[in-house]
Amino acid sequence: MNDRAQISAFQLIVLLFVFIVGDEIAIIPLIQAVDAKQNGWIVGLISLLVGLCIILFVYYPLSRIYPQKTFVEYSEQILGKWAGKIVIFLFVLYSFYYAALSMRYTGDFVTSQILPRTPSIAIYILFAVVIVMGVSLGFETIARSFELLYIFILLAIIILTISFISVADIRNLEPVFFEGGFQKIMRGSITFISLPFVELFFFL
Repeated sequence: MNDRAQISAFQLIVLLFVFIVGDEIAIIPLIQAVDAKQNGWIVGLISLLVGLCIILFVYYPLSRIYPQKTFVEYSEQILGKWAGKIVIFLFVLYSFYYAALSMRYTGDFVTSQILPRTPSIAIYILFAVVIVMGVSLGFETIARSFELLYIFILLAIIILTISFISVADIRNLEPVFFEGGFQKIMRGSITFISLPFVELFFFL
């Protein structure tokens, strides 16, 4: 009996879209501003190119070679029993760390920009309840939920982007490659690549 969750290709695309955009909105801009300042747009271009290479030359070949297996299942086959178990353990550990980090950043955004009078702990508890409900209902339910919600997320992004264009000042991008710029651009790019492109292995 096959008890694996079954989702459509479109639902997978929606999940990937929400996963990537969520990081880019909640976490990455702050890191870019700290590391690269006005050169953040260069960080974005470099990271996009490297991220596409990771998808094309790492994730895609793995999905073709092991079409019916998950990352956890083929880790031992590729790396051996003990090395595979270590990688799986680190994978699980990092999954919890990443979930906590995402909850923290999103909670801070909500309490600072939307609900400034609401205690942070209340937002974290609310997020935790939603996460537990989603996990208990199953991956298919999560996929169907985002299939219904993604259009509203997309519209919100489009509206915000159009609104920001009217107040954008291209002079804020100058000077390009300020002092120590290249080193800080590379540091920002590493963060941008790991969030979220490297973490797409959650979907393998």
